[in-house]
Amino acid sequence: MIKTKHNIEIEIDENKHSIVVQENMSVAQKEQLDATRKEYENSYEERDGVQNELMDLEEEYGINGHILANGTKEEKSEVMFVQKKLFKKISKLRKKLKELNANVTDISKIFEEGFKNRFEVTVSGAGKESLKAEMGAKNISYQVLFAEITKKVQASNKKK
Repeated sequence: MIKTKHNIEIEIDENKHSIVVQENMSVAQKEQLDATRKEYENSYEERDGVQNELMDLEEEYGINGHILANGTKEEKSEVMFVQKKLFKKISKLRKKLKELNANVTDISKIFEEGFKNRFEVTVSGAGKESLKAEMGAKNISYQVLFAEITKKVQASNKKK
């Protein structure tokens, strides 16, 4: 028999919480978690694209600076015009990157949010809310909780 739901007990200090863990998520639940993940991926991809473009322009700006320091008068006059345009682009990209960095969530927070979302989707039972409350009160991460849940589920599967 393949079991997809497990009745387990999570103990924090002396407090026991009875929960039901559903191993396999429904299509809708999986889509919900995937949508959240995709949102984070998109924000990182946009930020990384701007950061790469900025690095390329700064490199070009540096090379042109070398030409300005060591080049002929003709080279210098051409490069000065290009440098002015590059400086404006670099300034705009730095501002945009600063805004994007402010909006991009720290990777550890993303993982924690992912585990929290997974908890909401896959855990039910009488002890769910009391477990959440105690975790919040004792500052226990959902990542740590899922490590414990995984152990209990594996033990449950071995019993069969």
